Amino acid sequence: TVQDKDIRLQGNDGGATITALTLDMSDAGAATLNNGLTLTDGNITLASGHGINFAATANTSATNASADGELLDDYEEGTWEPTMADQNDTAFTVTSSSIGKYTKIGKQVTCSFYIETTSINSASGGFIKLEGLPFVHENVSYTYGTLSPNFGGGLNITASTHVTGYVNTNQSYVIMTNWDLAAGSSSLQPGEWSDNGYLGGTIVYMTSA
Repeated sequence: TVQDKDIRLQGNDGGATITALTLDMSDAGAATLNNGLTLTDGNITLASGHGINFAATANTSATNASADGELLDDYEEGTWEPTMADQNDTAFTVTSSSIGKYTKIGKQVTCSFYIETTSINSASGGFIKLEGLPFVHENVSYTYGTLSPNFGGGLNITASTHVTGYVNTNQSYVIMTNWDLAAGSSSLQPGEWSDNGYLGGTIVYMTSA
């Protein structure tokens, strides 16, 4: 009943008195363990908006770099459904073999995918979009996400080009591009994707969620 009086669990460790646990009653019962925590079963459940705080570690010492946050407050795994369309939202016909999975650690989202089409229908406008990403890219200028393909085929592109793509700020789709060794980057056109085109790869981007 004493106001703000801590509760301590003490014991004897090899002849020395130790405080194994302190409950700080002036801080709503915040607990401090003396030497680690081991769970033999169950999970640690954190309240929404809270996480593991790494503020005790040293910040980056790299030139022109600074730490914006040291709180790891989210981990998530799941699936997403990749689809394709042109700039005018004319959808390609995608097979049931198409699949997407993702892992979100903090703000970083890593997506794996495989997409296979049977028809580009009447798609013709502008560029190709790989749609359905599980989160919107953070709204920070020039922080584009990246698509890295690992296999594919059935495309109408030249041997000197490499298919890649990027996630623009505040968007939840990939704008697919061609990387030409001589000319650089250009939008992947619907005519460069065939009816029976397929592609697999990884997409990495940052989200504000």
